[in-house]
Amino acid sequence: IKAKIDEETDIITATEKLTYTNNSPDELDVVYFHLYQNAFQPDSYLDELQSQNGKNPRYGKYEIQKLGTIIEEISINGQNLVTELDNTILKVHLPNTLKQNMSITFNIKFKTYFDNGDVRRRMAIFNSWGYKHYNGVHWYPRICVYDAKFGWTKDQHLGKEFYGNFGTFDVELDFASNFIVFYLPIIFIFAVIMFLIFAPDPYENCEEVTWYEYGEKKTGVICDDDAKAQMEATREEMGVYKKKE
Repeated sequence: IKAKIDEETDIITATEKLTYTNNSPDELDVVYFHLYQNAFQPDSYLDELQSQNGKNPRYGKYEIQKLGTIIEEISINGQNLVTELDNTILKVHLPNTLKQNMSITFNIKFKTYFDNGDVRRRMAIFNSWGYKHYNGVHWYPRICVYDAKFGWTKDQHLGKEFYGNFGTFDVELDFASNFIVFYLPIIFIFAVIMFLIFAPDPYENCEEVTWYEYGEKKTGVICDDDAKAQMEATREEMGVYKKKE
């Protein structure tokens, strides 16, 4: 995934290249994707649930326009695919049947919109201590699980927990130079790709750190005391964090 975060518009513009392998004994003619951020808008399934519980959510400027995650293009080998959107679930028709142990690669162009409505969610934009923060969670099209019991698990997102595939991710985030990214590597195991972006004073109280992911050495710079404390406590607990000598 290659993504650009525009701190003026609060929009993620991204491309995703996804290779999917059919590990089931079945032949697949369609696949399904989760578009979780589409839950936080008028007339969604979550909105209906809120209404039935006597709540009247306040939506942000993008949410009121029903802008959550928008698929601009999805293709295989240059061929655009036929899709059907049902709120947080996108059905994608394959050009050819995907047989057992076969793989296909999707190329996806999409946008995801940060907003500040009052429906509880993990994906959020907020101000803390005078700094702008982005919490990025399930901000990309995520393929549904196909399993032996349910087939495609395509439940609508109602603000609860998730069921996802295991996978390997290579993610590039492009944002203004005075922003700092903090993420938890262990989250990748659950295919969440969770990140926190915030903008402290550039290079104030910065420190270089080193850590290891899947045996690979990583280095970076963190410039916020709270982030340092959280990073150190989390990664020491997981056994993946090591400060530079």
